[in-house]
Amino acid sequence: MGGLDDTLDIDPALGADYVRDVTKEPIPDGYDAILADPPYTEIDAKEYGDGTARWPGATFLLKACLNAIEPGKKVGILHYVFPRPNKTDRLVACVGVLTGFGNRIRCFSVFEKGEEDGKKTSAPPHR
Repeated sequence: MGGLDDTLDIDPALGADYVRDVTKEPIPDGYDAILADPPYTEIDAKEYGDGTARWPGATFLLKACLNAIEPGKKVGILHYVFPRPNKTDRLVACVGVLTGFGNRIRCFSVFEKGEEDGKKTSAPPHR
């Protein structure tokens, strides 16, 4: 990440700006955008310090990120699963990401947070 970006991870050994379990603590707020690249499966999560005990699924993580930003701001998530946003949020883009032949395809999805009171953003929310 760039010098102006903050990082969050559950493993303190990685030197992230924020060390926390997003299944138990909220993601820090005040950002214009959030990019999430978590372990994609429970098997992948076993390769990381705490394993699957605190592994957030794609939809859980997306909603946690959307809760941390203001309406009109965006969340990008790279995952095998196409996550389901809240009803007031909208899909901006979904792009397949490959790392070569014989590998699994991942989905880079971008969502925009909608208005809390049900007002629509610039385009219809994802249903």
